Amino acid sequence: MTVYLIQVFLILILSAGFHPASNIKGRKYFFILIFMLLTVVSGYRGYTVGADTKIYVRLFENIESLPVVNPRFEPGFVLYLKLLNFVSDEPGYMLFFSSFFCIGSSLYLAYHFSKKPTISVLLYILLGHYFSQMNTMRQSVAMSIVIWAFVILLDDNKKRIIKNKMMSAVLIVLAGSFHTIAILAFIPWVLNLRLERSDEESKMTTQFAVFYTLFIAIIVYSAYSLIMRLAMSFFPSYAHYFSGIWSDSNYSASLLNTLMYLTFLVVGGIVLRGRRLTNVQRFSVIMLSLSIVFQVLSMRMEIWGRATGMFSIYALVIWVPEFLNEIKLLTNRWIVESTVVLSSLTYMLIVLIYRPEWTMVVPYVFR
Repeated sequence: MTVYLIQVFLILILSAGFHPASNIKGRKYFFILIFMLLTVVSGYRGYTVGADTKIYVRLFENIESLPVVNPRFEPGFVLYLKLLNFVSDEPGYMLFFSSFFCIGSSLYLAYHFSKKPTISVLLYILLGHYFSQMNTMRQSVAMSIVIWAFVILLDDNKKRIIKNKMMSAVLIVLAGSFHTIAILAFIPWVLNLRLERSDEESKMTTQFAVFYTLFIAIIVYSAYSLIMRLAMSFFPSYAHYFSGIWSDSNYSASLLNTLMYLTFLVVGGIVLRGRRLTNVQRFSVIMLSLSIVFQVLSMRMEIWGRATGMFSIYALVIWVPEFLNEIKLLTNRWIVESTVVLSSLTYMLIVLIYRPEWTMVVPYVFR
């Protein structure tokens, strides 16, 4: 765990040196150095680091004998591994390239949209997304493709708006060929386009978001059996997840995560109360609301927690810096920022010390 604490310390040092929130040139150097730091640690990890790493290593070593169409893995992911294996049959190459792509995609999202890069990078690590890509590699690669889909969708160049919408949809479909759960990204894709076309955009305040998030969360929790029947019909290949170890609930962890993201939503609502949200703010609050809804579902069955990562990264990387940046009084802003970071650090330490089986990224070893 020491290596992760060193990373956090170095991020704070680099932030103090480059001032990425206010210095354009410093912002670029900050993200380049952070990218190198995170990628080296993730890419050169031992095969015991990450609960699913050994599974992917064995799969990669036998990928030549695995047909592209099979009942276990999506064809896009199989082709991805076959291509990497063609370049090099060393499993470490697969881990490094996947880390390179997943970390690079997440940091590009922060570089492109975050108003407080240091906060975004710290939350990316402290609240689990960095560790998740060491564990659930297939899902993380799919999620990274979705990130590029939404970066394109949020491009405000009106000359490319139709092309961008089509390209983002194609990328979501591509992501679904890596992990079927990525198809859920069409939910915010449709919601964002609908709000762009209607007068509801003017109604989209954080109070509006809080009300509808709580309303929908209560509905899905109460109507869980119906949600499961729909899930089984849309994702029949994942039916085994609904009856195995993933069918158990992790109520305490899911409740904690729900309360944490709900706090981000409510605090942001207080800070931005009464204001019309920008396109980026509106999108990030949609993703935050979906994170909360799927966390509520994971109180009933743990597998739904896997879906939250598809949405929650935008809440951490975009939404939290957005409302922190709007706190005008410097003392209040410093207090809230410190509280967010220290609470997130506490969360990370509790998970790594008391629930290491969630990710198996400790103890860390270089290969």
